[in-house]
Amino acid sequence: MWKLLTVLALVAATAVQAAYEDVQPKLHASQAKSAPHDAPLRIVNGDEATPGQFPHQVGIEIDLVDGRKAFCGGSILTEHIIITAAHCAEHGTQFLIWAGAHEIDQDGTPYITKKKLVHEKFGSDGAVANDIALLYVREEIKFNDRVQPIRLPSAEQAQDSFWKAQVTMSGWGLTHTRDEKKSPVLRFVTSRVVSNLYCRARFFFRYVQKTNICVSGWWAKGTCQGDSGGPMVVYEADGKPTLIGLTSFGVGLGCAASWPNVFTRVTSYLDWIESSIEHLSLAR
Repeated sequence: MWKLLTVLALVAATAVQAAYEDVQPKLHASQAKSAPHDAPLRIVNGDEATPGQFPHQVGIEIDLVDGRKAFCGGSILTEHIIITAAHCAEHGTQFLIWAGAHEIDQDGTPYITKKKLVHEKFGSDGAVANDIALLYVREEIKFNDRVQPIRLPSAEQAQDSFWKAQVTMSGWGLTHTRDEKKSPVLRFVTSRVVSNLYCRARFFFRYVQKTNICVSGWWAKGTCQGDSGGPMVVYEADGKPTLIGLTSFGVGLGCAASWPNVFTRVTSYLDWIESSIEHLSLAR
């Protein structure tokens, strides 16, 4: 069993390959290896969203420093602020935000970002710790029934583990392992939060931190490349979603391997988000 575990590798659930460059974090550990080229790249075993179902969701086209492009997901926090994963923003020079999109290449409103702020301790564990970033949109985002900000957790929820909570993840990505284009439509999947102890055990008690939150991945449901930085939300008693996770990384066996998906735990960064929004707004 442990011989099998030693060949597992962590790969970020990041940009779609082929048409887009893979911006996955590179992990330096004895267990790490490259992801299989035939790993499924999509919201795995999910459903097509209805237009406007996730008005907080944005698609992010990224110009990388080497001239290539990548694609990630994100969420609207304010009229100017997008939240996403640090590994999506780290090597980006310009970001094109698509808000209100269902068919990513057909509808939605484009916005250009002016600034980015990557967590200052991103990758401090040699892997993907503190995988969170904010993007500042130059032109004010216009809200309507298909474009809305997402609610952040309250201070009272900061200590909530969300264990066993039903959560929803959404994003664009490849719909077939050998496809060369991302899904033309927004897709989503629901799953359950698992304990961090269970998640840490599945990842050799490495990489998964208390600042992460995990979903089961059972029945081969979850996120994969192309969904990075996108939202994991919990629907509360008022029927509205609250952002509790940002898609971060998974395991190198492939996205249908029934392995936990790992997210940045938003409640661990509420103070950082608040101060960073203020910093970006003052620096405008």
